[in-house]
This record gives sequence, C-alpha cells and structure tokens, in this order.
Amino acid sequence: MCLLSSVSLPSVFSVSSGFSRPSVFSPSRLLPRRTGLVLLAVSIALLPGLGLLSSASAAAAELTVNQVKEKFDQDGLALKVGDTVNFTNNDPVKHNLTVVTPDEESRDLGMEAPGASVKYQPAKAGVYDVRCSIHPKMKMKIKVE
Repeated sequence: MCLLSSVSLPSVFSVSSGFSRPSVFSPSRLLPRRTGLVLLAVSIALLPGLGLLSSASAAAAELTVNQVKEKFDQDGLALKVGDTVNFTNNDPVKHNLTVVTPDEESRDLGMEAPGASVKYQPAKAGVYDVRCSIHPKMKMKIKVE
C-alpha cells in the first residue's frame, strides 16, 4: 500500500495507486561508510600539501646562525622559502654580512656590532652564499627549497 494514497492532495498532485517512492540519493548506497571516512581522511591529509589548508607544521621557521671566533657556527643551512635566518654576532668585533642570491645579486645586511643580530629571509629557492666583507674566511651557504 502506498503511504501517500491516504494524503489528500490537490488534483494537480494526484497520486496514482501505482505510485512508487523515487529513490533518494544517498552516499551510503554508493560507498560503504568506512570507505567514505577513509577518503575524507586522505583528502584532509593532502590539503596542506596542495596549499589549500594551512597547518601548524607549514609555519615558517626561524633559525639562528652564531658568529663566533670570526666564523659561522655552521658551514651550511637548509631552509624553506619563507623561513628566516637570524645571524647573531657573538664576537667582540664587528661583522658586515653580505648575501649573494641565486641570481648573483649581492645584498649587504649592514654592519653588525658585537652582541647584535640581523635577520634575513630568502625570497626564492636556490643556493645563497653568505660572507663577511670584513673577514674573508667567514663563509657559508644556505640552500633554500
């Protein structure tokens, strides 16, 4: 027996006795619930990699390079675009850092007094050379991905 046959409708909406209920779209009929949840989880996991969803792990980092005994405490550093390098002068003498970009452009970061720090944020991927214009043996490389 049709459930709608007992409902009184205007003649425009009359229901015949052979009326069958149309199928309603239901995702559960297409995929089992577990499969749908797995697909949802995978989709959410992929969103940060596509740049569609921000994530705390995707936040920019700030790394410190110390200058001690007229040299950097690291020979090289690996960064991601958006990360910042904080150069800290722990020497009793001044330093004047210069960064050479992958495009061979030089950027003078200025004179750095003892105890002072200067920050630099690479703008694009590539290898950057960092050196002190006062102390020629003071060199390092930054690889940015």
